[in-house]
Amino acid sequence: MVITGSYIRDLRKKFGLSQDALAKLSSISQAHIAKIEGGKVDPRLSTFNSLLIALNLKKVLCEDVMTKNIIHIGSEKSLRDAAVLMREHNVSQLPVIERGVLLGLITEEDILRSEGDLVGGCMGPAPLQVSPRTSVFDVKPLLDVFPCVVVLDKCKRVGIIARSDLLCLK
Repeated sequence: MVITGSYIRDLRKKFGLSQDALAKLSSISQAHIAKIEGGKVDPRLSTFNSLLIALNLKKVLCEDVMTKNIIHIGSEKSLRDAAVLMREHNVSQLPVIERGVLLGLITEEDILRSEGDLVGGCMGPAPLQVSPRTSVFDVKPLLDVFPCVVVLDKCKRVGIIARSDLLCLK
């Protein structure tokens, strides 16, 4: 199979993406994508690979990349407890959960900047929640702003996705 600009255009349209959305996902300019799709430039193989990887993100679902075991902490625990838990499990943030309720999120940055002693005193807002069937393509922009999202299925937390979970998709 020969990968052409029209093949990239057809795939992009199949997934309902604009050239601008594909540009943001692939880190290739919209103008360059337009030239590729129009057959005006013959891109390098690495450019085609970046576009194909970005298009494949549309097919990957949260349930495919989420970490199923959510490591969490209570708001009345000490920041030291949070730091130890993060280090033990090699994570950079912890959802703050009490009696089954997601209260917030504590990150390494929160701990380093805090002057308090308890998680509840320096935690940030609760992470956004998404469905397991949500496309990673739709989650990626959220992770540009937030450190993680929690995956919720039928009102039950079933996983968490951090930025590092998407590194293997690049």
